[in-house]
Amino acid sequence: MDRAIIFEEAGPDGLRAKFDRFRPRVLCFNGKRAAKAYYRRAEACYGFQQEIIGATRIFVAPSTSGVAAASWDPSIWKDLADFSRGNQAAA
Repeated sequence: MDRAIIFEEAGPDGLRAKFDRFRPRVLCFNGKRAAKAYYRRAEACYGFQQEIIGATRIFVAPSTSGVAAASWDPSIWKDLADFSRGNQAAA
């Protein structure tokens, strides 16, 4: 079964309920496809998003799938790594 279909079955509302319950500091989407499904829009950009859900910052990272390896750029992950280390100025 396609993972995107599984995500869509759980839905953005189900994910939002998990934000409310667990209150993570940051959520990272592994690729634009999941972020676009969550936001219900046609486009997404990499990096931290303007939207904050409760106390949760949203980050969209390049897919780690082997299919996406040709366009994978580790420099995009630097902001997430800095934020995770507590350097919030990076966000």
